Amino acid sequence: MVCLLRSAKPLELYAHDRVFIRAAAIPSSASNSDQPTPDQFLTTPHLLQHKESQKHPSNQVVINYLGQERWQQILAQARHRAAKIFFAAAHKFPGFAASSTKARAIYGCDFILDEHYRPCLLEVTFDPSYLADHPNFPDPDAEFANDCFRCLFFAEFHRTTRCSLVPPTSPT
Repeated sequence: MVCLLRSAKPLELYAHDRVFIRAAAIPSSASNSDQPTPDQFLTTPHLLQHKESQKHPSNQVVINYLGQERWQQILAQARHRAAKIFFAAAHKFPGFAASSTKARAIYGCDFILDEHYRPCLLEVTFDPSYLADHPNFPDPDAEFANDCFRCLFFAEFHRTTRCSLVPPTSPT
């Protein structure tokens, strides 16, 4: 998930609606992690350099498998978790909050889904992989970078969603 920080205090964080799903074909465990393969840990270099994208499912295939309602709930939970992390960082590190009122930043937030399809944050990176418009990535998106720029600098929120500190409601 690509998060777009317009301000840390007060928190103004958006996530681009286009996420980059990387799916593993086989489960990972401690017993098979010595020699990771693309079937187990599909990374950006696998997708771009080794043309693994030819056998990688498109986002739509994964979303169809999960179902649209479950997918939207996963995204809402992930945006909420991202907001909580950035909110905590702004309170823990005053310099981060002070500088973010004047600066704009883009972050990559990597999540993994647990066995109940709950997103768990793995890491926040300062240099997210820009796969959206790469020709080897399934479903390239030529407007992704423009969307991010417009959100950060012009307050235009096309295909972005505000990350909320309010927990999402569960479907009934």
